[in-house]
Amino acid sequence: MKCSQCGAEFQGKFCPECGAKMENEVPLTSSHIPEEVNSSQQTPPVFNAKLAGKKRTRKPRKPFYKRWWFILIVIILALGVVASLTGNEKEKKRDKIDWSTIILKDVIPEPPSKQGTLFENSDEELRVGLDKVTDDQYNTYLNACVDRGFTVDAEKSSYSYEAYNTDGYSLEIRHISDDLDITLKAPMEMSTISWPTGIAGSLIPAPKSTTGKFIYEHDTNFSVYVGDTSKTDYDEYVTACSDKGFNVDYDKDEKNYRAYNADGYCLSLSYEGNNIMLVSVDEPDEKASDDTKATTETESAIETESESATETEASSSTESPENSGTSESVDGIRPEFKEAMDSYEAFYDDYCDFMIKYKANPTDMKLIAEYSDMMKKLTDMDEKFNAWEGNDLSAEELKYYLDVHSRITQKILDAAS
Repeated sequence: MKCSQCGAEFQGKFCPECGAKMENEVPLTSSHIPEEVNSSQQTPPVFNAKLAGKKRTRKPRKPFYKRWWFILIVIILALGVVASLTGNEKEKKRDKIDWSTIILKDVIPEPPSKQGTLFENSDEELRVGLDKVTDDQYNTYLNACVDRGFTVDAEKSSYSYEAYNTDGYSLEIRHISDDLDITLKAPMEMSTISWPTGIAGSLIPAPKSTTGKFIYEHDTNFSVYVGDTSKTDYDEYVTACSDKGFNVDYDKDEKNYRAYNADGYCLSLSYEGNNIMLVSVDEPDEKASDDTKATTETESAIETESESATETEASSSTESPENSGTSESVDGIRPEFKEAMDSYEAFYDDYCDFMIKYKANPTDMKLIAEYSDMMKKLTDMDEKFNAWEGNDLSAEELKYYLDVHSRITQKILDAAS
């Protein structure tokens, strides 16, 4: 039959050329083909791309994964996953702790909160972090610990408390914001020890006590806890080690001493409390040794020049009684203030370096041995730094104080990242 729309001949109900539907099937015989067709009565043909002589083009569509609605769905789902993980982490942090399951529960009072994280629960150590502990609850709990006998070699700050009891258990509690961290350690088991006979052991005198416990012992380095050592014994031992040459670039406070000798070996001493002293000697690396020797030579030269300058100045001027014992400010900053700030910042340089190493290898026994010492220094340095806040600072000193605090904050953030 012939299509009434485009005139194409075909068989079936639909024209293959234009797609028009045939209502009446008319056989393609000469008798049924009209001789003339009035153009005015002809139905307009259906548009057909092929008949138009060109392809019909369609604007390309974006893949579904590039469409805005799909991207929005992905973002919503991702946020949902993050929220779920965060919620799970918070829920994990707020696990309920059953105090009856704590092995050392009879040594200290039961804390005020049951929500938190239990990090260690053994007969040697308890470490737990608790949530939602108010200042009043912390102070009440601290007093309860004191009543339990944790008063030996006690150290207290505005947010922490450390002490032993008469049985040798050590307790450390820290309250920062509404978090309470508790660390309880059983008495250290010690025995009779022999002082190291290697290179490191020969650099310092042997302590009076032969009771102790080695953390590690090698020819060129070692670390050992020494028992039966009073605070007086410790102070005398610090002096003896200094006399043996460990007095280069030293840092010293009431319970800690750190110094190098001329060959770059590093000595760390600390009074741990409860008649226990920690002694550590570390070998130098080649670069540190060269730097230490260079520093020693430079300091000697500076001291010589300084002494000469002092003698010259003393001969040319006389100090007035009014200025005796006082220090003059330089650019509005007192020397003792600047020294304290610089010392504080230098400590945090060491602290951040240590925490980076500790975070990378938390099972390193040498780092574990230094951790307690570093934490004690941290508390002491923070207290000394904050003490200046209550002083009458000049405008220049206040700016220097804030600059140091800002730099240290950035260093801590960098170390934690």
